[in-house]
Amino acid sequence: LIPGTMITVNPYFKKELPKGTPAIQPVDFLNGCGILIRRDVFEKVGLWETRFFMYGDEVDFRFRTHRMNYKMACVTTAKMWHKVSAIMKQMPAKTRYYRTRNQVWIYRKYATGLQYPMMLLFTMGRAAVISLKDLVLGHKDVAFAIWRGWWDGWMKERGI
Repeated sequence: LIPGTMITVNPYFKKELPKGTPAIQPVDFLNGCGILIRRDVFEKVGLWETRFFMYGDEVDFRFRTHRMNYKMACVTTAKMWHKVSAIMKQMPAKTRYYRTRNQVWIYRKYATGLQYPMMLLFTMGRAAVISLKDLVLGHKDVAFAIWRGWWDGWMKERGI
């Protein structure tokens, strides 16, 4: 997480790990597609929140485990193939909607103090930039979906 915010950054996204990276690396966040979790953690923290449907459930789980002082780590030597783009290509507007709405739900649920207005402005700016790109590419339905997700996330009653 970027200190003082709730924005996650993966410094190794689409990059090779530097030589000498430890085999087990402590991390703040893991994608849900390839996590191994002990049963007792689920018994204490609870299961994935199903109202997310897709996107954000692992982030919610991260915040709940973090509150209970569980740590996360990445096995840097592990290899996994995740065909995430297949879902995004099949239903881009629905994907954009859920990613945006669920990100907002996370911010609403876990933001404290100044993080709340900061994340509201961050998501508004992010939605503007992404939807403008979509409009330039002629994807009106996808551009509209991000704003519907933003509105439903911030302005409608929280679903979680």
